[in-house]
Amino acid sequence: MHASRWWAAWGLALAGACVAAPAPERMFQVRHVAGLTATVVEHDDDATLDIDFDRIGGGLARFTHCREVRAERLAQVQPSQATLARMLQLNCQALHRYVSSRPAHRSLLPGRWSVAAVGSLPGPTLPRLVPAAAASAGTETLSHAVGRRRISVGADGVARVRSAELLALYHLLARADFDADGLEDWLLRIDWAALHGDARGSELVLVSRVRRGAPVQVLWRAEP
Repeated sequence: MHASRWWAAWGLALAGACVAAPAPERMFQVRHVAGLTATVVEHDDDATLDIDFDRIGGGLARFTHCREVRAERLAQVQPSQATLARMLQLNCQALHRYVSSRPAHRSLLPGRWSVAAVGSLPGPTLPRLVPAAAASAGTETLSHAVGRRRISVGADGVARVRSAELLALYHLLARADFDADGLEDWLLRIDWAALHGDARGSELVLVSRVRRGAPVQVLWRAEP
């Protein structure tokens, strides 16, 4: 190769190496929100619903918008449907947080939702109401907490994490910058059920990696 051609090729390679990675896409997975009628959510007014619960004393408690999802109305729902009502409450909280977020400039999180990505999540994302959660405190990853073979991701995009005590379904609801630091964060809803007994519930957790090489950490968790 002539020196001039080698120099040109080297210059092109160097230019390519200097191109910044594209900014991560801001997105909300509406398919993971049962009863949501909107296909795109960018404003609070977009959070329209079509979902009914059985009301204590008879009749239906109908919700047509997230602004109607208030504690006093959820208290009217039959106790047998309380877990679903809690999931609705968390979904609406997630939608509100998303419309208040902004696009991230860059991401230090995995580029793809996969078994490896789920395994890199903090162990404390396991539900706190189950004894297994206490053993996964600190900086331990989910892979270390339950074992990578107990993690799978289905075609529906839902990650299934199984421990000796519970089955947890991890939904990646949203990717965006939720805390205005320029970095991508993941908003997760975790639905869980005890394998022995009737205990079940849902949690909403925000995670991120704040510096390269650092573990993914929990930034925020919805109050019970």
